Amino acid sequence: AVGLLFSQVLFTSNPIKDMGRAASTFLKQLANGLDLILKACQMQQADSAETALGQLSLAHESLAALRAAVGQAHASRRWSLRGRLNADRLAFVTRRYDRHALRVYATALLLAESMNRATSHTHSPPPEVLSSYCRWLVDACLDLANQPTVVALKSDDPLATLAPWQPEVQPNIAPLLAADWQAAYEAAQQFENALRALIGSRDA
Repeated sequence: AVGLLFSQVLFTSNPIKDMGRAASTFLKQLANGLDLILKACQMQQADSAETALGQLSLAHESLAALRAAVGQAHASRRWSLRGRLNADRLAFVTRRYDRHALRVYATALLLAESMNRATSHTHSPPPEVLSSYCRWLVDACLDLANQPTVVALKSDDPLATLAPWQPEVQPNIAPLLAADWQAAYEAAQQFENALRALIGSRDA
């Protein structure tokens, strides 16, 4: 009994915390990359924008680490006592992270590339309303990453609710933007939706 206690509980990693740490690193890298691309577009610096895109692509490594943590958590449901005791919670969280982590990464890349393309085509910095939206997304990623655990286990968990963006301009914003910036705004919306799905606000 003592041997099982040590080998199956005390000396095994906590899969929920492992996923939380991996998700935190992942979100910090996305936030840093998006912050760099926003600043490069505001300064209209093509070289800095390309560097920022490269920095953002490095988040793929942390995405791989997160998915590995998800895989280990899934396996622990069968092969460890700690995993069996938390089987229902692990099934809920691993299913969500397996479905939405890649989506978050893909939409972040789409947003960065859309911002860079629009800046290049229009020869102008992003409109203030779009810059404000992107800054809010960056701050949201950092706020989530700095939580004790990124993983929200219940739908009513405060962590599972991302406060809505409050723009200064309340009407439908997308039609007010030029075509290139409208595409970037839509990409930002896709990233927000993916982020909400990852933390459980809307487990679509």
